[in-house]
Amino acid sequence: MELTGITVQNRDFFKHLAPIELLKRAGTFGYYGIGAAEGKRPELVGTGTVLFCIRKDSLQESYATIEWIYVREDLRRQGIGLALLSKMESGIASKGPESICIDLPTQGHEELKELLRKAGYHSAFMEVPFYELSVKAVAGAMSNIPDPDKIENMYPLMDVSLSDIKKSSNSIAQDRYVEDLGFIASQPKDYFEQELSYVHEDKGEADGWILVHDEGNKVFSITSFEGTRDCRIGTMNELFSGCVATTIYKYGKEPVFHIPIRSEEELDYLASFVREGQQRIVERFVKPLKI
Repeated sequence: MELTGITVQNRDFFKHLAPIELLKRAGTFGYYGIGAAEGKRPELVGTGTVLFCIRKDSLQESYATIEWIYVREDLRRQGIGLALLSKMESGIASKGPESICIDLPTQGHEELKELLRKAGYHSAFMEVPFYELSVKAVAGAMSNIPDPDKIENMYPLMDVSLSDIKKSSNSIAQDRYVEDLGFIASQPKDYFEQELSYVHEDKGEADGWILVHDEGNKVFSITSFEGTRDCRIGTMNELFSGCVATTIYKYGKEPVFHIPIRSEEELDYLASFVREGQQRIVERFVKPLKI
């Protein structure tokens, strides 16, 4: 097994393990990537990746965030994830970060959480900001909510594979929210509310999607709401409208949607529907690098 920094020259070895847009960041603007691979060049095959970024907080103290960590499913529980984390920590120690952290939902992702605990990460529950959308308010503001069954080339997630979304993730409209694609790719399909989540296709490939998770008590989080570079604004409207229409059909107008504030740019056209930012709880895993 070979551990190597991800570069322009070798990132093709790892493109089946992470979105290409995130791989392209490695080595630029504080972003780094380390890959595990097996075999011999030029037949090297990627088996795992960890991608991370060094940032500064409001006090100008630096810290690192894990943007993506993924090990091929058939090779898990063999120490590859631990080796990647160890290599990352030793590789950035000289770059000054005080700590490394990753935010995960309070439910799910149990295999990754177990890996982080083994690697010495400690968890705490943190508040992070989000937008809240009231289905009742949205329905009242939209003059005509189309029947999602009549929208051409738009399908509920129950009829589409998550791998279709992952294949299209290398051409998302802007360099944002891409870190959550790692979370999406690692979740079982039933993590998402499959009737409320929709995917739009163009020429047989996904060009936009809205993925929704049921938080319970009629609260739904919009985990990902994305369009590729070629996606029409009308497609995004159709995806959101379809989600709202099905929510009303299944649950009435009482539910609310929670949307992470980091997706603010992609939701500009929903500005008339959003209420002011609030807080939600995530599980943050942190490992100090300096004592």
